[in-house]
Amino acid sequence: MKKPGKIVATRRDFIKGVSLAAGAGILMGCSPKTVDTGSPTVSATASSTDPVATGTAENCETELMKFFASSAAESEPITEAADGGEYEVIVVGAGTGGVPCAVKACQDGAKVLLLQKEIAPISQGMNGAGILLEESDPQAVWRWVEGWGETTGFRADWDQAKTYAYNSGEAFKWFYNEVNTIGECPINSSTWEADFGEGIGKVVSILVATPKPVSYVNAVTSLVNAYSDKLDVRFSTPAVQLIVEGKKITGVYAKDADGKYYKFTATKGVVLATGDYQNNAPMVERYSPDIVNFDKKQSNKTGDGHLMAMAIGAQMEPPMHMKMMHDNDTGPMGNEPFLRVDIFGNRFMNEEAKVNYMSALMRSYGPGEAGHFCQVWDSDYINQVTEWGGKPTAEEDMQKYMPEVEMSERPGVVASLVALFKADTLDELATKLGVPAENLKASVERYNQVVDSGTDEDFGKNPKYLKKIEKAPFFGVHKHVRASATFGGVICNGDLQVLDADRTPFENLYAIGNTSGQFFGCTDYPSFQNGISIGRCVTEGYYVGKLLAAK
Repeated sequence: MKKPGKIVATRRDFIKGVSLAAGAGILMGCSPKTVDTGSPTVSATASSTDPVATGTAENCETELMKFFASSAAESEPITEAADGGEYEVIVVGAGTGGVPCAVKACQDGAKVLLLQKEIAPISQGMNGAGILLEESDPQAVWRWVEGWGETTGFRADWDQAKTYAYNSGEAFKWFYNEVNTIGECPINSSTWEADFGEGIGKVVSILVATPKPVSYVNAVTSLVNAYSDKLDVRFSTPAVQLIVEGKKITGVYAKDADGKYYKFTATKGVVLATGDYQNNAPMVERYSPDIVNFDKKQSNKTGDGHLMAMAIGAQMEPPMHMKMMHDNDTGPMGNEPFLRVDIFGNRFMNEEAKVNYMSALMRSYGPGEAGHFCQVWDSDYINQVTEWGGKPTAEEDMQKYMPEVEMSERPGVVASLVALFKADTLDELATKLGVPAENLKASVERYNQVVDSGTDEDFGKNPKYLKKIEKAPFFGVHKHVRASATFGGVICNGDLQVLDADRTPFENLYAIGNTSGQFFGCTDYPSFQNGISIGRCVTEGYYVGKLLAAK
């Protein structure tokens, strides 16, 4: 007899409950099929444009098997489980969205269970933002929503954008006050204005930040600690499967560190807040192939919530999914248009492109190559950056990014990641950067020729940004762009209810943060508003926690 919950793939088990609707299901391209879910049937239609599936149900099953095999979620029906008790709200995932959701629901009187796969809360990033409605002009807030739609190529869900716009300020004032009152994590609050012009007015935003190297993991951990006597928190206990009665989700099956299964029931709702899927290689290959060869910043982000929802018929938003790619740790002035060379020492781009577009610019590079490049400048950089309208970093302030400089403290940086070097010659600089010296010297020589000509015939860089590299000492930083997050998830409405193929909500099932889909729609992380990633997670968690407690 198979062990309950073990992934032993059969055609019936993997297809059961899964929607294959073209453009939205787990896999597009499967031949038309009606699936017996034990709930309303879902029909599948073929898509001739799918790059992965070949049009057979067997291929879809194979792909699904890969997804589940790389996740804590389980496909095989669980038949034996101990009774874990009844709750009003179950939150799956103790992260940037899940913790605010659980805490807010608890504050508002709900009996809450918080399940976490890890041994502790998990979060990343340092900036989260929301819109202060009471200080903003109503027409400007509406224009913000319209602008978000334009920025995402109108692929973002309109109702989710409104949910963020009209609830984020309240959420972040609450979050800041809670964390600040607890006092375990340093946290700051500031505001800024975005003026949309005469007749429209301004949007005032609040930015809640932790000082590097402190991050939001410290903030959400402090929240969990403060409410540990009011919340039922189970670490090392991943939810592995949803419990469904018709189209109503009544709870989850979870598995503890000893492999024992528990059945937890929820009367008001189950919230999937398991983060993204960047560490589930088959899912990355399927939904975000641009970043296959890039290193991943996080660990154990395996799409657990996505797969639990998809297994009952939830719809995954279509590829390509947005991703966050950056390196803000190795050195300063990362977006200044200095000469950039790849790990082979060769110039490969128009340096006007921002760092968050590196996944597009370097997607043809192989493993260990993609994401690695170097910025190079000379001792005249202060004048150059000033002329460009940027903010040059003084040399004495750059020292905290230089691993060769001995310092007792490196304020505002992650010491293990810094990689800025200074050298009297290009040969010496190449050695420190780890690139071939002959190639770097040849690239600099060619670049200086381009500068002298006044026209960049190689990559079309604006002549304004063409500055020779000739005055020693020389500076270089070895950048390492990694995937910080993937932004693609199951399709939800404005209240973050998970939807089926007919766009009908599953009763009592919600997805927030990077488990939910269609908040972002662009190819790469947009610069529309600072702190929008964490902002979305905290806001959705707070909003859904408040909503469920009031049911």
